[in-house]
Order: sequence, then C-alpha cells, then structure tokens
Amino acid sequence: MKKELQNYIESIKAKSSEGVGFAGAFLFTLENVETGEIEKKLFHNVITKDGREMMMEHLLESAPSADMYVTEIALGTDATTVSEDDTDMTTETYRNDVTSHAQGSGATRNIGYVTGFFSQTECSGDYKEVGIFCGDVLFSHCNIDVSKTTVQKMTVDWVITFSKVTA
Repeated sequence: MKKELQNYIESIKAKSSEGVGFAGAFLFTLENVETGEIEKKLFHNVITKDGREMMMEHLLESAPSADMYVTEIALGTDATTVSEDDTDMTTETYRNDVTSHAQGSGATRNIGYVTGFFSQTECSGDYKEVGIFCGDVLFSHCNIDVSKTTVQKMTVDWVITFSKVTA
C-alpha cells in the first residue's frame, strides 16, 4: 500500500472518538504525461447508510438484494458536503470501472484496496466529489478538490480498513 495512504488512515483512526469500526480514504495521483510532474491529494470518505445496510444484509440474509462487489469509481462536480444519508452523487460527471481490487494478507486481511484509472484524454475538469459504487449502491462518498487536465492521467486509490473497536 502507498505509504501516504496508510499514514493517513492511521491518523483518521487516531482522531476518532468512537474507536473506529472502519475508516476509508482516497489518494488521488495526477501525473502530467508531458512533464512527468506528479501531484498527490488525500481525502477522508464517508461510508453511506446504504453501504452499511448492504454489509449487514450480506451478513444476515441468505439472498441479499444487492451485490457487494465494488464495481465503479465516479467523479462529480458538486461541492455539497457529503453525508452518510447520500444515496447518489450530487452531480456525477464521469464514471469508470474499477481496475483492481485486493485484500490485505495475514494480519492486514481487514484492509481492502481498490484502484481506478482515468486516462489523460477521457475526462478533465474540476472535481468536487468522488463515489465508490457496488452496482447501483453508493457505498463511499467523499468531498474532494481535484483539478485534472487533458495532459494528466489520474489514479484513484481507495482503502477501507475494518478495525477492532477499543473501549
């Protein structure tokens, strides 16, 4: 896992007053294909109620109504503060399939990694929100401040950590 993202997740868990059941974060890496310049940005996400309900349904129902497989990463342009009550993105403008998934191993099997990729020519603009989708369910939603041009390729890494809750 990228060191910046791991450190950011640890800082989120350290600041949490409820001992963190799970925490997620996004790392955006923009690379200018002409100059090689790299820009990185980190953001803490919100897991939606729909996402948490979907997890519970998968634990308790023999035939859950939705597939929990993370399928897509979407970008949007609206800066409205995200909420756990969100059921969709406010102004989605571009969506891509996830390019890779991985689960940690050994003592880190409670950590999931998801990556999406946006080429330099397929989208550009000022993005203010990002979402992770499991089919039609918005699982994770996050306010961002990322500007992407047509000479930048962008990798979006999302990490979710399920942690033990401490008393």
